[in-house]
Amino acid sequence: MIRNRLSYLAILIFLGVLSCGPDDVFLSGDISVNEIEDKTNYQIPLIVENTNGSDITLNGTSIKFENGIYELKEAGFYEMTIDESEPLSFVLLDGERGEAEWGLKKWTTSLPDFDTQFDDEMQIVHPVYACDGIEIPFVLRAGNWNIQSDVSLQGRSENGELFNIKYGTGIFSSDLTDANKLEISIAGDVYSYEVQDYTNEIITLPDYIGSDYEIPANMQVLIQHDTEIAANATLIINSGCSVLVGAGKNITVNGNIIVKGAHEAPVLVTCNDSTKLFGGFIAEGNRSQIDVENCFFTRFGFHSGEGYHYGHANHQALFKMKNANASFSNCYFYNSPGQVFYPESSQLKLENCVVSKVKTTGEILGGNIIIKDSYFSDFPDDSPNYQNSDNDALYINMADAQISNSMFMYTKDDGIDSGAGGGGTIEIDSCRFEACFHEGLALSSIEPSIKKHTITNSLFIGCQQGIELGYSSSNHSVSINNCNFSHNHIGIRYGDNYKNDVNGTMIVKGATFKNNDKDYWNMVRQNWGGKDDKLIVN
Repeated sequence: MIRNRLSYLAILIFLGVLSCGPDDVFLSGDISVNEIEDKTNYQIPLIVENTNGSDITLNGTSIKFENGIYELKEAGFYEMTIDESEPLSFVLLDGERGEAEWGLKKWTTSLPDFDTQFDDEMQIVHPVYACDGIEIPFVLRAGNWNIQSDVSLQGRSENGELFNIKYGTGIFSSDLTDANKLEISIAGDVYSYEVQDYTNEIITLPDYIGSDYEIPANMQVLIQHDTEIAANATLIINSGCSVLVGAGKNITVNGNIIVKGAHEAPVLVTCNDSTKLFGGFIAEGNRSQIDVENCFFTRFGFHSGEGYHYGHANHQALFKMKNANASFSNCYFYNSPGQVFYPESSQLKLENCVVSKVKTTGEILGGNIIIKDSYFSDFPDDSPNYQNSDNDALYINMADAQISNSMFMYTKDDGIDSGAGGGGTIEIDSCRFEACFHEGLALSSIEPSIKKHTITNSLFIGCQQGIELGYSSSNHSVSINNCNFSHNHIGIRYGDNYKNDVNGTMIVKGATFKNNDKDYWNMVRQNWGGKDDKLIVN
């Protein structure tokens, strides 16, 4: 592709003519209005010349040419009428985003309007013991959190760490003062916290755990080497413990793990070097059981090379599981370049959890996932900077799912991508999808997969597209009931940004729309048009 504009214009002058085939990508530059071809892609900016003084209507609005020139600067789908001719369609692509956003306006997320006062209760959870050189993570919940929460605040620790509480939830980490104290300022209020030093000797976990092994409460634990838990063994970690894992080290779980943290004394699992990452837990093939409550996990996902290309993320997961059962309640996953979960044919349950500032929560490959009352945000951050790295909050592939009363927001890609080739039954109720660069919900499948999505009582706010049914099997049904779509580019989309078969069916009942650029868009790229019998609105 020729990227230099001056070089491109010189070629235009030399050739004296423009031509391109249907649905080909064409470069930006000058073009006569009469040379724009139907069902063709161009790249912004496109400078349209109207030397004949024709009457031009663009997307239903008459446009005025200054000195015979009109510059199109915004990516999107355009319909143009020249004088009395039949309308023609073309797409302008953004040079950075390309065909991933075919026909769509370039979308950038923005932070919420932050409140300057907060009079309700602030719930702050953190480990109660300090380890030398290790940051302490803090989770903050403003008031009685639920998916309708609109409290957004900015805070600062006395060490200078800035953090955002978005829609009722925030998370950050900080070093403590020499006295193991920390002050946090939020909306003019100051909160003071103090942690204790461990008084017992450090427990060094053996490399092989062949029988049940229980760590007492309030202990500092060191895992220096790759460690294996035998098939008949259970590792039990009690409240108030800090588990420090060596950089790059993994724990292979052939047996079971039970973590018994408490709200007042959660467990911390992190790397023993605050500048590095530990690996993760690998539980494959033995029906391992992992039960964790009230636990922080930070600085994990060391590996990304050969042997660790897990799914779309191409990165190690904190929990790599196969034929396993895992349950996490009141757990907090924070600060990793990798993913949290990569379960294959496993059962996974998350309840009242927070996932933030990671590449993705992970990819669910087969099996089942249940999510309740949980918060997913910042994949990998909440900046307005675009990334093309599959930063979905969650990816569901060939699995069943039941997801309720949870938030998915501030993603560089999708809130939930429930796609790829396999089937599954996915039920989403009373969830909030907000500030996603692409879709709040991206749905897809391939023939002859049987897939069913049911979405009820959910909110889609500030996404490029609220819900999209893209490439899909004729056995793929999507039911959308009593959902709200506001301030999106597209509320509901039937169609795919690529030239793929779209054969599924969407049925929409009781939806409400407010301040979207388009409430519905029935547009399949293959034929540059919709399938009226496949998008049914009641």
